[in-house]
Amino acid sequence: MQKNNINNIVIFTIDSVFSTIYLQALLPHIHKNVSLICISERYGDKYGSLSDQVIEHIKDSGIKYSNYMAAIYLYHIPIILILNLIAKIFRFKHKNMLITQMAKKYNIPLIKVNDVNNAEFKQKLNEIKPDIIVSAYFDQIMKEHIFALPKLGTINFHPGYLPDFPGPSATFWAMKNQGSVGSTIHYVDAGIDTGNVILRSSVEKGKAKSVIGMDYEVFSKGAENTLTVLNAIEKNEVSQFSQEKGGNYYSFPKTKDVSDAINNNLHLIKFWEYMRFFRAPRINET
Repeated sequence: MQKNNINNIVIFTIDSVFSTIYLQALLPHIHKNVSLICISERYGDKYGSLSDQVIEHIKDSGIKYSNYMAAIYLYHIPIILILNLIAKIFRFKHKNMLITQMAKKYNIPLIKVNDVNNAEFKQKLNEIKPDIIVSAYFDQIMKEHIFALPKLGTINFHPGYLPDFPGPSATFWAMKNQGSVGSTIHYVDAGIDTGNVILRSSVEKGKAKSVIGMDYEVFSKGAENTLTVLNAIEKNEVSQFSQEKGGNYYSFPKTKDVSDAINNNLHLIKFWEYMRFFRAPRINET
């Protein structure tokens, strides 16, 4: 069986604590083949400023869920910078890095993109000629002229068990509805989280006591699963299956959804479970 050459990978992601732990585990294994890291930055213009988006989230989902979102997208930045400073002062190794620091360490070009589907970005991809695109916790919907561009297609790491929990808040909804917490790697198609599944895995219930603690388990396993899928694609040994149709799409919860979950003893954040993100896992070298 003829093998596929994966020498040119482009990664799509967003600056978050989840992406940080995912890339810290994955990049040591594939960085020599990564040609570009693309970070989504949807602020300003039609998206509204950061403060506008925070206010909108508070209105829709309430303070407690907005604090959970801030833990994902904001708090990790000063924490990592402070830990880096402490490590420098006391001259000990600190393993946590922001995505920009990882890109610098591995000499990978990094760009921030407001619209992944625009002509300028498509031209850049045409120049790079990626063998495959890896999308991981990316918040923009790719059109076909982007996801079909690589010769081996585009795969997406979705931090939810598909087809049960598509959408941006899969772990919350899975725990609230007592469903399967886990992740899926699938090919990207014209839908949202609807492409053919390559690999699914679930996380043992009770592994953590909070939503963000279970998120840690999902993303820790996610980097390992991504490496497994890339190896299967390279060996031309991919097994895939189509998703069942007709499931619900789970967007961000409303204030009542969050209140109901909390009243049923679902914790969004536990401090020590959140701090586990800053002891990033590694995939064992082979």
